Amino acid sequence: MIDNLISIDKNAYEAMQIELFTLRNHIANSLQTDCLTSKLKRNQLLVEGIAKASNCLLTIENYQQSINAALSALGNAVSADRIYIFENHLHPTTDEMLMSQRWEWVASGVIREIDNPELQNFPYNDCFPRWYESFCQGKAITGLVKDFPQSEQEILQSQGILSILVTPIEIKGKLWGFIGFDNCHSEHCWTNLEMFALKAAAGTLGGAIASHRTEAELLESQQFLKLLIDSIPQLIFWKDRSSVFKGCNKSAAKIAGLDLPEDIVGKTDYDLPWTDEEASFYRECDKRVMESGEAELHIIETQKQSDGKQAWLDTNKIPLRDAKGNVIGILVAIEDITERKQIEEELKNLNEKLEVKVEARTAQLQRTQARLKKLTDNLPGMIYEYSVNPDGNISFSYVSSGCREILGLEPEVLKQDANLAFEKIHPDDIATFIEKGNISAQTLENLESEWRVLNQNGKEKWVKIVAKPELQSNKSIIWYGCLIDITQMKRVEKKFQKQTQNLKQTLRELKHTQTQLIQTEKMSSLGQMVAGVAHEINNPVNFIHGNIVPTCEYVQDFLRLIELYQHHYPNPDAEIREELENIEFDFIKEDLIKILKSMQEGTTRIKEIVLSLRNFSRLDEADFKQVDIHSGIDSTLMILHNRLKAKSTHPEIQIIKEYSNLPLIECYPGQLNQVFMNILANAIDALDDYNSKRTIEDIKLNPNYIKISTKLIANKHIKIIISDNGIGIPKKIKSKLFDPFFTTKEVGKGTGLGLSISYQIIVEKHHGKLYCNSKPGNGTEFVIEIPMIQK
Repeated sequence: MIDNLISIDKNAYEAMQIELFTLRNHIANSLQTDCLTSKLKRNQLLVEGIAKASNCLLTIENYQQSINAALSALGNAVSADRIYIFENHLHPTTDEMLMSQRWEWVASGVIREIDNPELQNFPYNDCFPRWYESFCQGKAITGLVKDFPQSEQEILQSQGILSILVTPIEIKGKLWGFIGFDNCHSEHCWTNLEMFALKAAAGTLGGAIASHRTEAELLESQQFLKLLIDSIPQLIFWKDRSSVFKGCNKSAAKIAGLDLPEDIVGKTDYDLPWTDEEASFYRECDKRVMESGEAELHIIETQKQSDGKQAWLDTNKIPLRDAKGNVIGILVAIEDITERKQIEEELKNLNEKLEVKVEARTAQLQRTQARLKKLTDNLPGMIYEYSVNPDGNISFSYVSSGCREILGLEPEVLKQDANLAFEKIHPDDIATFIEKGNISAQTLENLESEWRVLNQNGKEKWVKIVAKPELQSNKSIIWYGCLIDITQMKRVEKKFQKQTQNLKQTLRELKHTQTQLIQTEKMSSLGQMVAGVAHEINNPVNFIHGNIVPTCEYVQDFLRLIELYQHHYPNPDAEIREELENIEFDFIKEDLIKILKSMQEGTTRIKEIVLSLRNFSRLDEADFKQVDIHSGIDSTLMILHNRLKAKSTHPEIQIIKEYSNLPLIECYPGQLNQVFMNILANAIDALDDYNSKRTIEDIKLNPNYIKISTKLIANKHIKIIISDNGIGIPKKIKSKLFDPFFTTKEVGKGTGLGLSISYQIIVEKHHGKLYCNSKPGNGTEFVIEIPMIQK
């Protein structure tokens, strides 16, 4: 501020001194002594006033008081009744240049205008556009008011101004405002010396204003910087080249056990509650950073806090440099990561537990895959896809090889002419079949029926059909179904109805138990439960199965013995003959062997199921295997069959498969099956929830389905797409799908780990991709991409 004031006032002061010297010479050489003396006194008073004003700006610390004192000094030194300072500023919305009065000095008896609201935010363009143009050129405005333009006279004369001098104030080469000198009692013409001197005074005032503004901005910047540093949650320290603390933020002061950040100034690490080992380590690190001039980032370390607790810290140390690039100290930024470390430890323990569950689930799913593959490979009957178009045309778009056994036709022949299948139906059953088919088409309910077909020899064969209709967008209907041979079942069902019912009940119970076990989330307990059930069933079944063979032998022996009696005693007593007829001995002799054989087949089937359950409960292998990915999907669907079929509480969910011809791929089969299970189970849950909000009519018109398609990508990767026609997933939920522990299900119905684990299996274990595409109202699809060969 001092430099600015001296540089501005020096020229003015020298100019006035020269004029004073000239006046003194005139006094010595002129007879007009009185006039020159008066002029000399005025100029001397002006110089003294400017000097006094400059001194006020230099010595008075209060900014407002220094300006007011300077104006008072000028007012007492010049022939003015009012002195004022206006500041220029832009309109906040129109950018129009405005002026506002900031300071004022008035002589005795002159009305003050500092409180006049009309002098605040006053536009130049309204009355003083000439002034602004002159100020921009560095020129002053002076003269008698009566000689000014009419628009200016009205404003100035309303304030009692007779003559005026207004000179611009510049700060750093830009127009800041102006200072004005009013004469209200008499007109006054300002001399060149007075104008030059007062312009110099305006420069001095501009320097003072600029200095104050710089100091205010600097103070505001310092306060903001302090607020910013104190608001940072990290601990911030800064030290000099000797590792002596020069400051810190509030967070750092609290950790160091200090009341205020200023209390750390002058201390070293040895003065704070760290251990000596910690303090030495910090200082060695400080020295290394300052000597090398290179920052050291993310130093993970522990530190004893003022409360005695141990904390984990992530420390960054950065060298501080002066304007010449010399290292003058060090900045230390520390983040407390104790909570994060604790969470990492908890997650590590949780991951270890989850790994155990994953291995158990992988083992169980692999066993299930093998069991379901065997079932599908040996599935009896004919699987087909049959469609009826709106124009009445019928066709088979798919027929399995089982049609040879069921209808005696080749699959390709039947696909070329669908009417051949109807020609095989027994004439007495054709009307019933067509009636049930029409009802299924009208109601879109499952088609279930039994009828007879005629083979080429004219012999009858009983078959059963189970099919699910689906209305297409073009109004055609497609039935997805199977046709199985039930001839043998029809022959024996009347004779062995009770035995068949018992076996069916056993199979249903086993299937129900198996389904419940597969669906449970506690996979570690599932293996033990399945093994226990298998063991409990296996012992009595083995006992029964093992006794059937000797029983058959004993029966054969008895029958041979009876035949010997009949041979040697062809004419028994009448009572014996009558009893043989009553018990239908010939029928019993023939039927008894069949009953025993049927019981043996039933126990054999139970043993196979028990064996599957025991295999299902074993642990999986951890090595990569080459497998058929379709078998894994089909195995998972078999496990979920109970949830897909129609029940009283929910409609059937149709499965649509669009499998491409894929080669064997390298993978962890059990883990991949777990991914299929998680995605399919979630899709079923979503569809069930969607159906709970729909009407029966809506469900019939728009039945649910889950579509599974596979394809080969560039002979290097395979893509599996699992989609549904549910309500879709909102964007805000979709972004969190793969986050651990995120779930939208009720408490107790989901852990939020299924998709998170699936993502880990696909991305980390198989180096693939797992992502979701969904729009609310348009269903959801999950896409899995994995390489065919794992590196």
